[in-house]
Amino acid sequence: MALSAQSAPSHSQPSAVRTSTLAEGVLILLGLTVVQRLVGFVRSILFCRWLDADQLGQWDLAFNFLMLAAPLAVFGLPGSFGRYVEAYRESGRLRAFLRRTTWASFVPAITFCIVAAAVSPWLAELIFGGREQATLVLVMAGTLAALITFNFLTCFFTALRAGRIISYMQFSNTVLFAVVSLVLMTCWQATAVAGVAAFGVACFLSAAASIVWMVRLWRELPTAEARLGHGELWAKLLPFAFWVWVTNWVSNSFDLADRYMIVHYGGLDAKAALDLVGQYHSARVMPVLFLGLADMLSTWITPHLIGDWEAGRREAVGARLMFILKVFLLAFLGISIAMLVCEPLFFHTALADKFGFGQAIFPWTLACALWTGLAMISNNWLWCAERSRLATVGLAVGLVTNVGLNLWLLPRYGLNGVVVASAAAKFLSLMLLWTMCWLLELKVDRRLLLVSLLPALLLFGPWWALLGAAIVVSGIVPALSLFDAAERATLAGAWNKIADRLKVLLARRRLGERPA
Repeated sequence: MALSAQSAPSHSQPSAVRTSTLAEGVLILLGLTVVQRLVGFVRSILFCRWLDADQLGQWDLAFNFLMLAAPLAVFGLPGSFGRYVEAYRESGRLRAFLRRTTWASFVPAITFCIVAAAVSPWLAELIFGGREQATLVLVMAGTLAALITFNFLTCFFTALRAGRIISYMQFSNTVLFAVVSLVLMTCWQATAVAGVAAFGVACFLSAAASIVWMVRLWRELPTAEARLGHGELWAKLLPFAFWVWVTNWVSNSFDLADRYMIVHYGGLDAKAALDLVGQYHSARVMPVLFLGLADMLSTWITPHLIGDWEAGRREAVGARLMFILKVFLLAFLGISIAMLVCEPLFFHTALADKFGFGQAIFPWTLACALWTGLAMISNNWLWCAERSRLATVGLAVGLVTNVGLNLWLLPRYGLNGVVVASAAAKFLSLMLLWTMCWLLELKVDRRLLLVSLLPALLLFGPWWALLGAAIVVSGIVPALSLFDAAERATLAGAWNKIADRLKVLLARRRLGERPA
């Protein structure tokens, strides 16, 4: 149900936060993200080279716990901004909305961080399998506070479609993290503690800088707003936020479950288990590059799809979402193939042959990342329909499948069993998600269903995957063609626009003119 506007007139976008169009926002995001991901990639490689495998395992578990705890501590409220901020801005009640959700987020967040620090020995045993990492948990508690602030501001500016601000925040966070971790690990100690501390400093500084825009925005908001009753606000917001909270919990647990199983059910001592987690981490360094991009792209397109949804253009929303999913699958399958070709160079040269187990499972982690990215983007349909809680169903089934298969495969096949369980669970979760979207009247393209099996070809080598990609792109087998005629025309039009723009820029440069 759409949020109904009150009698207050619609308010224009504050000048402190300029709205970006979908195309402009994606270009900004992609431009800065290319550099951002390269910086993060280099930092990840250095972590693998500097840290022993068990320390790398500690870092992996610590980082994923932070990703799990951050949305839990604020009860999912910032996650609802993409659905409701624009509506409250249009009805002239954004100031009241922002004030109340800020208090409702940060009071429990601070309490959560204090409690985590107080029970650090117990948390260390839960997360890492031993109380020796209690100091690391204390550092994690401080980092969690900075991360929550950073995520809160990111969600808010994303909801306002402020593409430049979001991109600058993400970019500065990545660069600061790389620089501070470099300083700490070279001048202090090469441990997981240094990595977590560096991440906390980066989140704090990036959030502090973005508050400048937040203050400017707050000053521009009208002080005389239409009345927003507490009952009206929370009756609508809390059910949605609750299911965002549950979805985040299940989703992040899904991502963390396999490593948690290694620590607690692998039949290994704490150091050996953490060493194996470190091997797993090395196999995910490259897939995380585009998995993070899928997450950012999914978050960015949400307000634009909702805008069309609220205007009654639901078929257009479905068509646009299907097209985005196809382009994502094709683009990142190509990147995955290139990664497989470069695999020996990466593990031999970049990682100095430290992670043989990681190299063996690398194709599995690429396939898992592709299916996860498709699910991230597909969730937008449930958000538009205000049925975000249904995403939890597929994730919960996937989580149970992951845990169940790990209990059986991990003791028998070690790390190979872990990635098989994870791949099966992620694919099953994606299929269930698409089924629920179809039940909510999304016209799930059968072509997309067929080619979603392509990531499995990565397990047989890059050339089989390349052959599969060539077949679906060329359309030589009509039933397996990825794009229909309308979508091919859209792609051709986009390519022609880019080509024309490049020709204009080159012509101006030849004439000595400054490009517009």
